[in-house]
Amino acid sequence: MNWTVDVLMVVGAYLLGSIPSAVWIGKTFYGVDVREHGSKNAGSTNTIRVLGLKPGLIVFVMDMVKGFLAVNLVHLSYFLVPRTVDFVNLQLLRILEH
Repeated sequence: MNWTVDVLMVVGAYLLGSIPSAVWIGKTFYGVDVREHGSKNAGSTNTIRVLGLKPGLIVFVMDMVKGFLAVNLVHLSYFLVPRTVDFVNLQLLRILEH
């Protein structure tokens, strides 16, 4: 597989995973940084503790979509240049990144 496609897919999946949806929701709509309250974790469970069920569920869905998109970036790279070994390597990199 073309190494640039590999690099772009890995970087894209990594960047998707680095989006702090709990921090964005907390600061944008509530003026609260969830990392400073509760368990100090920027996840959906702490968002539910600090901000309530609705924003926590929104963060949960956003995190699920990020994971879905990261997986599908790997699938897209497979369909661009189909080679099983590279597909498996990208899947392993995606798991290690998480």
